[in-house]
Formats: sequence, C-alpha cells, structure tokens
Amino acid sequence: MKTMIFIDHMNFYLAAQAYYHKEHSKALPTFDYARLIQEIHKQLPFDSELIKTQIFFPLSEAPLDSIEPYKGANNWLSTLKTKPYLDIIEGRNQIRKLEGFDIKNSSTYTVDEKGTDINIATQMLTKAFHNSYDCAILVSGDSDYVPVIEVLRTIGKITVVACLKGQVLNKRLADAKDSII
Repeated sequence: MKTMIFIDHMNFYLAAQAYYHKEHSKALPTFDYARLIQEIHKQLPFDSELIKTQIFFPLSEAPLDSIEPYKGANNWLSTLKTKPYLDIIEGRNQIRKLEGFDIKNSSTYTVDEKGTDINIATQMLTKAFHNSYDCAILVSGDSDYVPVIEVLRTIGKITVVACLKGQVLNKRLADAKDSII
C-alpha cells in the first residue's frame, strides 16, 4: 500500500491553535512537521509506505510579506521547502483593502486565503488517477473536500481524515471518509 498525506496547513494550524489554547491555555508551540507526518502515518491500521506529503500553504504577497506574522510564515515556509519527500503547494494570502488602508493597522484590511482548496482537490485527484497512492490522508476538517473524497472512494482509493483530538468535523466530511485518525 502506498500512502500520501495532504495537509491543509491553515485549517490544521487554526485547529491546533484552538486545541492547544483550550488544553494548555498557552500559545501554540512550533511543530516539527517531519515528526508530525510520521506520527500521522503511524496511526494507520495497516502497513503502508509513505510516498510523499504535500503541505498546502498560502504565501503572503506584498505588502503583507513585510509585516508579522506573514513575514515570519514566509520565512518558515522557505525552511520547510528543503525537507525530503515533502512538497509545498503554494496558494496565496490576498489583501483586501478597506477604507483608510494602512498596512500597519489590521482593522483597515482583511486577508483572504486563495487557492488552497482547489490546489488540494487538484493534487489529490491527479495523484489518484496517476495511481501514485492507494491511501490518501487528508489533514483538514473542511467539508469542501467531501466531493473529492467521494470521487476517490469511487475509484477504489482509501480515504482517511486526520484531525486533532476534540476537533469538530463537519458531519458530511465525517460520513464521507473510510476512517478518521
């Protein structure tokens, strides 16, 4: 069995932040993604070879890339790109300017994540149709992926949703998968 892991970084990060704050009343620590990936893979109830992991991350463009936390996230992403068997698929954080826009005042703009959902769907389906894996592990609680999971199951792929302890999954997503870890 060949396995690939697909991580919706922002979905995972926000869930981890909420979980860690609730359980420990502290800020989220830095994750060792290499270890996290191995721990997720070890949770499968069958033997498989982990082929590759893809992390879907929104890159921040100018002017966001000049301020924290966006600048730090972009730098962190650069270090992650050097890890073996790990692909970073970039989306983008798009700034939407409001009246009186000032990059130093976050109340004068909003940030929209663009490209992540479509990138994950495209990669999961493309890799499946090329028979790159037998089992897909999706690290996300986003119900937008239900149609993708349904297609994968239709063509005989095993689909697993990985989430944090206590993370609330949308019922449609929870019902669509083969397993939850």
